[in-house]
Amino acid sequence: MKKVIGIILLLGSMCSNLHGQNKKEYSAALVDLFKATGTDKTYIVAMESVFDVMEQAYSDVPDEFWSILEEEMRGTSLEELADLVTPVYMEYLSLDDIKAITTFFDSPVGQKYAESAADIYSGCVAVGEEWGERLGKMIVKKIEDAGY
Repeated sequence: MKKVIGIILLLGSMCSNLHGQNKKEYSAALVDLFKATGTDKTYIVAMESVFDVMEQAYSDVPDEFWSILEEEMRGTSLEELADLVTPVYMEYLSLDDIKAITTFFDSPVGQKYAESAADIYSGCVAVGEEWGERLGKMIVKKIEDAGY
């Protein structure tokens, strides 16, 4: 019985270690995906906004300090973000899925999509607002026509 328990504990330990390795590989693959999709650049813009706010709040801190700190954060923050969101992505996409998506975004058409995605989104939001307004008017008309 002790041998069986020992084997179970050993296998559990090995599986846990393997999961940790898979999580690291997955997180690294997410960093590659973020770079391929341009998410890394968006993240840097967001980080710069945080620094702007912090610099205003701590105006007595010298500019040189902020420059050094920002450069330091640029090197680690994307990896930290990937580590934090890895469990969320793992719930929905396999490592192979992430690699395939990255391969797409590394292709010319994927790069074209990544470069124009923000503009496409903005255009769709404007169209969606117009559509929602028309839909709302149609619903109100139907309600009024029904006598309500």
